[in-house]
Amino acid sequence: MKRSIALFFIIIALSGCSNTADIVKQETVEAAESVHTSAVVSEFTQTQATVIETEPEPEPKLFCDFEAECVTNSDYDEFIDAAEEYLIENEFQGAVLLAYNDEIILASGYGYADENTGRKCKAYDTFEIGSISKQMTAAAVLQLAEQGKLGLDDTIDEYFPDYKYGSMTTIRHLLQMRSGMVDFINNPALYFPEDYLEEYMAAADTGDDSEEVLEREFLLEYLNYPSLHNVPGDGFNYSNTNYYLLGLIMEQVTGESFQEYMSREIFGRCDMLTANNDFRNTTARGYYDDDTSLSMSLSTSLGCGSVNASVYDLYQWGTHLFAGDVISKRSLREMLSAIDNYGLGMRTDGDIYFHRGNTDVFNGFIAFYPDGFVTIALTNCTMREVNAGNIASELHVFFEDICKQP
Repeated sequence: MKRSIALFFIIIALSGCSNTADIVKQETVEAAESVHTSAVVSEFTQTQATVIETEPEPEPKLFCDFEAECVTNSDYDEFIDAAEEYLIENEFQGAVLLAYNDEIILASGYGYADENTGRKCKAYDTFEIGSISKQMTAAAVLQLAEQGKLGLDDTIDEYFPDYKYGSMTTIRHLLQMRSGMVDFINNPALYFPEDYLEEYMAAADTGDDSEEVLEREFLLEYLNYPSLHNVPGDGFNYSNTNYYLLGLIMEQVTGESFQEYMSREIFGRCDMLTANNDFRNTTARGYYDDDTSLSMSLSTSLGCGSVNASVYDLYQWGTHLFAGDVISKRSLREMLSAIDNYGLGMRTDGDIYFHRGNTDVFNGFIAFYPDGFVTIALTNCTMREVNAGNIASELHVFFEDICKQP
């Protein structure tokens, strides 16, 4: 991935068969002239159809072994020893993947995938990745823009005609977190009226035996209720509401469910073999101190935090993204161009591109560095217990200190 990412940084710095019907028609005419020719054409057509029917599916373009419990690169033994000592001392629980120069240095699990059953965590375990999902939603929207199915500067009154600020708010504002909308997840008391708040809170975080009790459009019913933080376009305000609406726009534009589109055009295109958008479909399980375990259903996390994935899935995602396999290089430049340190579904810190994710009992972090270093950390612990972002950032510091000494 180093070459893909490093080359892309250089690009940023420098840039600111139509005849099928005729053939069939011709064969039909010739067949009418001769029974013998008809038989030959028929035989040829059947043979050709058989070849098409049996044409194999393209092989996945994999950059990791999804069945590997642990991966270590012996060229980095000193760094790996220091990294694992740090992870164990800080009681990290979850999975980590570190890569450099197109190679995985370390991929491993730590602690328990499920404390109640005693099952140990492996590198291939899947977790709720929370807001890291926003990178993928943004890429999906950019795909639709490339296809001419929507424009980033289209106003959203086309999709939500009853929204009173719709004619002032663009799809780009949603992507950049500049719509001014209140965050319905992190500030529900500001978003929903008091008489609905209790019902929302009861349905937002659910357990194993729960069913999705909120309709997809529940958010739209109260979209006009809260005041804006700022005039659309005039300021940054991180809000999950933006990306929930992007998920709904995708469904309107494509005519299919958000899950179907993402499974084919993001997970499928990136060969993310274990990623999904299904409720509680993770191999890792997280718990609160009282032994309860809650998750956000798709009906409350659409577009903004619904993806489940492993560190291998996220490595596939990043590698394909920076290689130009998901969106064009032009769209990728736009995705990474930030205002107030936020691009389109991507946070920035100078030339570092990253995102955090946090759900009830999971949190995660992914970062792409300009030299090609990649850090991914996913944990089935609350952020209060284990902060995946802090862990991942510290591991990069270790790498700089140990592996890049003059």
